[in-house]
Amino acid sequence: MTVAQNVLIIEDDIFLNKTLVDVLSKMNYQTQGVTSLAQAREYLSKHEPTLVILDGSLPDGKGMDILPQLNEICPTILLTAYGTVKNAVEAIKAGAADYLVKPIDLDELEMAVQRVLENATIRQDYQFCKSQMNRTHQRNKVIIGHSTALQKVHNLIQAVAPTDMSVLIQGESGTGKELVARELHESSERSQRNFVALDCCTRKTL
Repeated sequence: MTVAQNVLIIEDDIFLNKTLVDVLSKMNYQTQGVTSLAQAREYLSKHEPTLVILDGSLPDGKGMDILPQLNEICPTILLTAYGTVKNAVEAIKAGAADYLVKPIDLDELEMAVQRVLENATIRQDYQFCKSQMNRTHQRNKVIIGHSTALQKVHNLIQAVAPTDMSVLIQGESGTGKELVARELHESSERSQRNFVALDCCTRKTL
């Protein structure tokens, strides 16, 4: 069962607030309406919405005043009575995900909500995949260091790893031949298979 997304509406116009709550509730969003920045901050101290619809002008301050806090939690759609290009640019620069001019067209609102939430989901999926890739890369990176010499070794490993050729790694005892072999294995298509290190110096028959 899919959990309903939580939308917070910060709008001091009681009629518009109730209208937005009703419309979004019918869209199967869990919706809460507040009428001031103080009420919004109190709500945010206990809940974490997935979207905020924010009026640009409220009795106890401007919507922009709380926008930085909201940006750390979820995307925000800003509502304003002044549909100028300057206001739109300021809203987007401040971090608003979208910008709607009053009187609100409900069809436009529905599309904006769906678009913003879909984009937020895509960003979350991208960040998750990126973090997983970074974790995998760091886990697979056996040799740690940023010197010019090590960078050359890394470059050689990345050049050879995709191939099926046999690789002879030469070096004095203790120089890290096994680490190179292990990273070569982890960087190859055989990384899901077992890596077995055999120390020939300990074999009496050799």
